[in-house]
Amino acid sequence: MKRRRRLSTLGLALVVFGLSPLLACRGRGRAPTAPTAPTPSAANTAAAIFLSPNSWDLRPGDGPLPITIVTAATAAGNVPAPHVAVTLTASSGTLSDETVETDRTGHASVVWTGTGAATITARAGDATASASIRLVVPTPEPVPSSPPGPPSPEPPPDHSHLVVDIIPSARITNARTPVIFNSQVRGWDGTGPAGLTYAWDFGDGTTSTDATPTHTFTPADHWTVRLYVTTDDGRTGLGTIAIVVGK
Repeated sequence: MKRRRRLSTLGLALVVFGLSPLLACRGRGRAPTAPTAPTPSAANTAAAIFLSPNSWDLRPGDGPLPITIVTAATAAGNVPAPHVAVTLTASSGTLSDETVETDRTGHASVVWTGTGAATITARAGDATASASIRLVVPTPEPVPSSPPGPPSPEPPPDHSHLVVDIIPSARITNARTPVIFNSQVRGWDGTGPAGLTYAWDFGDGTTSTDATPTHTFTPADHWTVRLYVTTDDGRTGLGTIAIVVGK
């Protein structure tokens, strides 16, 4: 019996040692797997572009005009299209940026500076939008004839205008959800004025004089909200913002 056990043990050892080189050779002959290159993501596109304001009456002495760009994934504008590259051109004047990318909510902004009528055009792929700026020249009052006198001194710079920023609870919403509006008002020196009077125009025929109004837009559309503010000492300011309302 002992002799048979020794022979069995010896045979098993020969089998194991005989297979080991074959397994090692087989493992060394296997080619390493090449890493798979990541597939680049497609560039974001928009089905529609909106500009706010889409029309503006420019009067002599008006300052630069801020313009809001909204990119949407649907023609109705109820679904935002984030991170879309938009190219802008102006028929006259200058733009602070000629190429912008909208943020994760589908919004971006530029500033137009000019003294005459202009058309602002925005393009993103096949989607286009335009805004018109009209020059309004007031009719001068007749000046009575008088003998020439000393030249008039230069008027002091006008610091009466206020900077108005509108802060909505949502820029893209639906016709069933109310939007809460807040605002930040400051002078050209950065200080916050006191004694403000508010006049909201929601663009759909409704208004409000509250400091923080709540408004529900119907029907679904692209609305331009304006806020006019006046201080006790007669300073004024205007802010605008675009609200996209889906169904």
